[in-house]
Amino acid sequence: MEFGAGRGAQTLEGDVLGTKLEESREIFAEHLEVLFKAWTQDKFTHEGVHFPIPEEISIIPKPVQKPHPPVWVAALQNDTVDVIAEMGHGMLLAAHYSTFEEVKEFTERYKERFAKAGHTHAPRVAVLAEVYVDTDMQKAREVAEEPYVWNGKYTGKLLVNLGKTPIKTYEAYYELAQAGGIPDDQMTFEALQKVRSIIVGDPKYCIEGVKAYAGLGIDLLITWTQAGGMPHPKVMDSMRLFSEKVIPAVS
Repeated sequence: MEFGAGRGAQTLEGDVLGTKLEESREIFAEHLEVLFKAWTQDKFTHEGVHFPIPEEISIIPKPVQKPHPPVWVAALQNDTVDVIAEMGHGMLLAAHYSTFEEVKEFTERYKERFAKAGHTHAPRVAVLAEVYVDTDMQKAREVAEEPYVWNGKYTGKLLVNLGKTPIKTYEAYYELAQAGGIPDDQMTFEALQKVRSIIVGDPKYCIEGVKAYAGLGIDLLITWTQAGGMPHPKVMDSMRLFSEKVIPAVS
């Protein structure tokens, strides 16, 4: 098993859970602290601000992997990248929230700070990218353009909503909201393809896109193969083509 986590990127999450987003980073850090104790100690207590555990408890069963499963943490901005690197966890990025150049910058920043932190294990970077493969470029676009562009605009609105008011540790989104959000011309199919926020095309094109990310030193590419109202049979066809044509070319 590999464990992935993130502190949240929507005001709705804090509202529903009754927490303040200003406290999300410290809440998240304490979550992980309790989790690692539960995984690695037979019995433990915790003197925490948000999750005090004054009496000894024991959580079973323990993980098979020792001392615990590999941990990945999601990042959407520079200061989160720094925190992940200092903690020594793997970093999860999302191409639909970032351009190819931003993924490159985040990756370089993470590895630099990871090394400075003195960790003895290797850094790891994963990227989630929307990928659709079809037999030719036009067919791929006909299926994937509407749902992937819709998804890009929707996730962009989430960030703008998050930035409507200044929130500690989410300042980047406030600046985005103040600037009027993401310009429409950055949310077209052509624009998203250009910055590799989406990879949509025939096998050759998709191979090039995957290799481009591999060239950044990415360890794991997570393919998002369905969005919006994309027909399920087309999703299955894309996954099959990716397995048969793309994976062998990049393995």
